[in-house]
Amino acid sequence: MRKFIRIAIPTDDSDINGRISESLMSCKYFMLIDIADREITNVSLLINSREIVEKLKENKVNLVVLAYVGPVLVEIFEKRGIGVLMAYRREIKSILREQFYVKLE
Repeated sequence: MRKFIRIAIPTDDSDINGRISESLMSCKYFMLIDIADREITNVSLLINSREIVEKLKENKVNLVVLAYVGPVLVEIFEKRGIGVLMAYRREIKSILREQFYVKLE
């Protein structure tokens, strides 16, 4: 059985060559990345809005990766069944490679 996870990363960039945004509220997008068995199976963008937490839930996001994590943010996401992970790197590819062990070219 394949292991699957859908993560969301706040960003101002439109592809995985970009960087994580340091501001959850002012980023342009949330990049949704589907990972199955350490491979990316899909990448899509959600435009950030005031309803982003509900949109992430509707899009079945399992985990949101943030540059900065505080207890209030953790509570907001976890109440909706979305886990929170702090990014150790700022480059999206580095996050995928080092924190999710994704195989990248």
